[in-house]
Amino acid sequence: MIVDRAACFLVRTLGAAVVVLSAQACGPSRPPLDVQSIGDPVLIQIHSAMERAIQCAHEDPDHDWHSGWWGNMAINAAGDADRGLCYHWQDLIYTAVIPTVERVGWEVHGLTVNEGFPGEHHAVIVYDPGIVGRDELLLRTECSFVLDAWDRGEADVFVTGDWIENRGRLRAPARIEELEPSELASRLLEDAGGASSRFP
Repeated sequence: MIVDRAACFLVRTLGAAVVVLSAQACGPSRPPLDVQSIGDPVLIQIHSAMERAIQCAHEDPDHDWHSGWWGNMAINAAGDADRGLCYHWQDLIYTAVIPTVERVGWEVHGLTVNEGFPGEHHAVIVYDPGIVGRDELLLRTECSFVLDAWDRGEADVFVTGDWIENRGRLRAPARIEELEPSELASRLLEDAGGASSRFP
């Protein structure tokens, strides 16, 4: 009997999604921050750059951008035509917020949990180096913020400790990643009106 490889892949992907969704549904879930209510003018500027990047993604004429586990399944079925895996969102957000982060004197890196395991996830972490050092980010998780558009395709911001808690049971600890601006993200942002004009 010949088994269709795509069908097997879809069944495995659906099974993994059910397991992860069930685990997330049972665990605690902290909602994203209402950035405007915090009133931090620097975080508001960074959030605005993130919002503009997400708008560019949703308006992307060359790729359909998805979010969440159902989006992952759509992307895995569609191939290179679609975007929205967590590392796609990470690349886009990182590339978009760099100018603002540098202008305000904060720092930005990548952040991953469960690397190499089911539930692996990547996002962006921003922080004020006058309050917390890079080496302390994962020890003082209340002093930094995670930018993560993957869950909902929106400009979600979390206190780092809440974001890590939301990821559920960790099989591999959180780790800071050094990132480079993404060429694909840079092109998308420039095509949407120029990185310098839309992303100060």
